[in-house]
Amino acid sequence: MAVLLKTDAVFLHIPKTGGMWVRKVLEDLDLVQCRFSSKHADMERVLHCAKHYPGRYLQAVAKAGPLWQHRVRRAFKFCFIRHPLAWYESYWAYMCGRGWNQWGKNSLGLSRWHPTAELDDLGAPDFDRFVRNVMDKSPGYVSRMYGWYATPEIDFVGRQECLADDLVKVLRRLDVVFDESRVRALAPVNTSDRSSSRPVWDENLRREVEKLEAQALNRFGYSNGVAASR
Repeated sequence: MAVLLKTDAVFLHIPKTGGMWVRKVLEDLDLVQCRFSSKHADMERVLHCAKHYPGRYLQAVAKAGPLWQHRVRRAFKFCFIRHPLAWYESYWAYMCGRGWNQWGKNSLGLSRWHPTAELDDLGAPDFDRFVRNVMDKSPGYVSRMYGWYATPEIDFVGRQECLADDLVKVLRRLDVVFDESRVRALAPVNTSDRSSSRPVWDENLRREVEKLEAQALNRFGYSNGVAASR
């Protein structure tokens, strides 16, 4: 879930960007005051939790106090992204391992918001087929998804490729006292099965996706030689 910290900071968890590891660090450091809204809520759903998640809004009020929305607005806000091509690789590997369920449906089959709901029904056991399905139905998906989270009010956008380094920067900025070596030694959480082979991109397909994801590649500096890595 989106997390409110005791240091008046907010962490937004973008799927498949190392967020489970970040949350584990924050919990181990006893920094979490409460979780509110949904696991992958963006700022719209955090700030308007009462509209989107009435039950969780009441829980947030109980745990963080009636002025928690004011705290969120002035809080230091941060999230993490990763190379868009690596995001496709990681999501595909993750879904192949767990099964291609529909994130845009709840347990009763009713529609719900989820950041990856656009990818429902686009899964395929072949990586190229999956990517082409996304290109056909939801071109530029990763750039658009990152835009839901990395809005102007976000103070820091870290990279999954240097996750520990960037989280350490956040903790120092928040004046948290912590053992850096213990943070860096914490094992990865909820990663894709690395025993499976990494998808090999067809070069024509790669170039097509790079064009469609140019917004994220350029905005976050991935067009300057930062390689995709799962």
